[in-house]
Amino acid sequence: MKVANTRVCLFLLIVTCSLSLNTNIAMGAYDQFSNNEIDSEKWSDLEFVRKIDPVSGKLVLKVRSTTTSARNRFLFAEPDTVNTIKATMSVVNIELSGDHKADAYIGGFFYNNKSAGGSTGDIWANVALRNNGSGLSAVWSILRITDDNNDNSVEIDSGQLFSPGQLNYNTPYSVEIIYNGTNSFTFKVAGNSATSNATTLPSINLLMDDQ
Repeated sequence: MKVANTRVCLFLLIVTCSLSLNTNIAMGAYDQFSNNEIDSEKWSDLEFVRKIDPVSGKLVLKVRSTTTSARNRFLFAEPDTVNTIKATMSVVNIELSGDHKADAYIGGFFYNNKSAGGSTGDIWANVALRNNGSGLSAVWSILRITDDNNDNSVEIDSGQLFSPGQLNYNTPYSVEIIYNGTNSFTFKVAGNSATSNATTLPSINLLMDDQ
């Protein structure tokens, strides 16, 4: 079993942009970039950062969106060798408007329960630090993909390790997923853990290689 052990620091939604762009049209400059955030009425792509902080040595991820969902994913080069994912995660800030949520998570596709190829039947598991407007919580879920385009899924099992408001911003938490290779997952956050009900999981058929 190979363990992917990373130190992760996640910044969500707040980014200061320092671009130098001279885009002139007949009426003058399109954008003077005088605000602290990219203007969503002028640009379709907003703040997105993925880097290693040179002082702390941590991975920093930032993303902002005002109209659609946005993701900042960091993928393994050889995911088929990984059965356990472990990281230390800190959520620095989340800003929400309306009925939305934001997740900082680790997860992947661990196996497929069909006897032939295609994405249908892929089994996804993740554990997340989440804010849905009521404070920071820790949740986990297992999904089964129901089409070959990865557009639809059904939830197989899920749970909560910490209720909204029990976790704090700017605080490092140990987060872990363990897949035992026989249709069972264990999820851990900051000392709390849960194991999926193996009787609800589809039987294994094909090992996955695209976490």
